[in-house]
Amino acid sequence: MNDSESTEQPRMFLYFTVSLLVFAIETVLFLLPVSFLYLFVGHIIVVGGLSGFLALALLRNWDRRIPYLMTLFVATMGPFGAGICVVSIAMRGVFGITAAPLSQLLEELAPEGETFDREILYDRIIYGLENYHPGNVPVSFHDVMAFGSIRQKRRVLEKILRYFRPEFASALFVALDDSTNAIRVQAATVMSTLDYQFYDRFTLLEMAARKHPDSIQAQMDLAEHCGNYVFSQILDKDRMDDMQAHAIQAYENCLKLDPLNQLALLGLGRLHVYKGDLQTGYAYLSKVIEEYEDCSVETYRWLMRALYKMKDYQELRKVSQRYRERNLPDDTLLGVASLWGEYANAC
Repeated sequence: MNDSESTEQPRMFLYFTVSLLVFAIETVLFLLPVSFLYLFVGHIIVVGGLSGFLALALLRNWDRRIPYLMTLFVATMGPFGAGICVVSIAMRGVFGITAAPLSQLLEELAPEGETFDREILYDRIIYGLENYHPGNVPVSFHDVMAFGSIRQKRRVLEKILRYFRPEFASALFVALDDSTNAIRVQAATVMSTLDYQFYDRFTLLEMAARKHPDSIQAQMDLAEHCGNYVFSQILDKDRMDDMQAHAIQAYENCLKLDPLNQLALLGLGRLHVYKGDLQTGYAYLSKVIEEYEDCSVETYRWLMRALYKMKDYQELRKVSQRYRERNLPDDTLLGVASLWGEYANAC
C-alpha cells in the first residue's frame, strides 16, 4: 500500500463523519416547528461551517472534490443534499476497498503467459535486453512484427512490455496496424499498460524531486524518465509537450546544482534538438564536447544531427574529424564521420 492509499481511508472516514453530522443537523432543523427565518439562519450557519471545512481541505492539499460537492449539495438541497452525500461517500468507501486496481485489470486483459526463470535468464544472456544494444538482438522486433507468425508476434509484445525501451516503440506501432485482431488488441493493451506504468513512476519521481530539490540524483531520475517518455513517442502531442517541459526543467535544476553536469547538458541538448530548437541544443552539446574529452558517442550523434539540420556543413566536418580521431566503437556513426571527414580533406 502506497502513501496515498494509506491516507485516503482515514480521510474518507472524516468526510463520511462530517456528512453524517451535517445530515443530522439539517434534518433536525427541517423537522423543528420554528419559523422559516430560524431555519434559514441555521442553514446558513451549516453552509458556513462546510465552507470552512472546504477551506481547510484546500490548505491541507486534500482531495477537494468531496468537500466541494458537500458544500454545493447542502447549500442548494438542504437535508436532501446532505443525505445524498452520506450515501455517496459510503459507497465510495466500500468500492474503494473492494475495487481492483487498473494495473490488475490490464494484466487480466493481456496476461503475459507462463514465464520461467530460465526464459528470463536466456533473454538476459543472449539478447542483453536489460542492458539493451541493437547489436545484441539477432532479429529486430520491428522485423518480427512485420513478417513473423502470430505466436512470434505475441512473444515479442511480451518482451516489449517486460523490457520496454524507447527503441522498441516502432515495433509497437507496427503491431497496432497488424492485420490480426488479436495482435492489435494485445498491442493496444501493451500501450495502455506502458502508459500507466510510465505515468505512475513519473508521479513518484516528481514527488521525490519536489521533496528533495537539492538532490541531483532525484532531479536526474525525473529528467531521464520524462525524456524516455518523450523519445518513446507513445504519447499524444499535448502530453509529450508536457513531459518534455518537465524533463527540461529537471535537467535545468541539475545544472543549477552542478553547472557542468555532463548528463544534464547532454539531456538538454537532445531534447532541444528533438523539438527543433537547434541553436539551443547545439550550445549544450558543444559545451559537453568542450568540457569532456571522453564524452559519449551519443553526444556526437546528436551534435552532428543538429549541425546537419542547421546546414552548418563546415562545422559538421570539423566535428566528424574530431570524432574519427577518437576511434570510438560505433561503426555506424564512424562511417558517417569518415564520409564527412574525407570530404573535408578533399576540400
